[in-house]
Amino acid sequence: MSHLPSLVAKSLPKFYEENSNSFEDLQKDKYEINRLFRGVKRLDFLRWAIGFPSLVISVTSAGTLINLSTEHPYQKIVLFNIFAILFSLFCVCCASLRLVQSGNQWFSRFIPDLNLSDDATRIIEELSKGSLRAHFVTASPLSKKAVFRAPDGEKLESEMSSRVFKSLFCPLLLIDNPDYWHFVLADYRNIFSGIRRPIYVQTSPSLRLDETATFSDERAVEAEEDRLKSHWRHSIPPEFRTQFCKTFIRIGKWRDDDAIKVRSALNAVLEYDQSVPLRGGQEQRAFLARVAINALTTAQIREGFPTLWLSKGAEGNGDPTQSLSKFFGYAKDHDYVRYRIETFKEMGLKDQSSISN
Repeated sequence: MSHLPSLVAKSLPKFYEENSNSFEDLQKDKYEINRLFRGVKRLDFLRWAIGFPSLVISVTSAGTLINLSTEHPYQKIVLFNIFAILFSLFCVCCASLRLVQSGNQWFSRFIPDLNLSDDATRIIEELSKGSLRAHFVTASPLSKKAVFRAPDGEKLESEMSSRVFKSLFCPLLLIDNPDYWHFVLADYRNIFSGIRRPIYVQTSPSLRLDETATFSDERAVEAEEDRLKSHWRHSIPPEFRTQFCKTFIRIGKWRDDDAIKVRSALNAVLEYDQSVPLRGGQEQRAFLARVAINALTTAQIREGFPTLWLSKGAEGNGDPTQSLSKFFGYAKDHDYVRYRIETFKEMGLKDQSSISN
């Protein structure tokens, strides 16, 4: 994972600044966002000022209730009610930030309405709808979750859920200050953990295919293929490419998003007419895989499917280069190769590559 496909992306605050209409709009938005931040901080202080004493008193009541003898039934009822009410109040305080930013009508009254510029509103709306794609910076430079590399060298994870940007606190992410991000809860299951890592916005659907890059798994994928002198994709005449894709998908029994992924990846490689780096006289499978990833990423933006992996062969959210290298390879025991052989036979095409099937 030391070499990753390069993704054209910028940090969210920088992207917002570059797409803002004027300096005046930036200043007005900054004032509004700071006002939101102050309101959120007051709410955060208030919830712990109420929640912590409630927890202490409820725990004390529970301890007293346990140790109270059976001779005091009325006191037990009173203590149980105190415990139940105050512990419930503590739970509400814990969940209050989540309730407020999720748009709960009662709790959201604590947050002032914002008068953001049209540019800021548009960016947030596009992020919430998924038309703008966002990625977290990996928690560690050596993280196995890294999928892309940003132009500034940051390693990025797979696409974030657009649900994060539906939060009423989302404008806080436009400020380049992690203290602001902390209050935006990234997952509905969390009531404490806010965003800690920078967010990058994808500014182009294209990946940069770095021909000089070598993947850590590329040598292992291609070791058994060093004898190849050509690739089977050249055995499919241009006028048969569309039918080849349809037949291949039918034989592989792919449906819905999987069919779109296979069609996008296969079409991209069949139609790729630029030079492909060679190794031992063969076209590098990892490079063809990156051509496919480029097409899959574009299709993902258009169709909105959550991952580049095929559902019945998903191997995680990491870099799919190795899996796609097998897709376009010759491994005899792989289903992809069996589907391709059956497609060639059904269409009456002959594989002209130097390894026969």
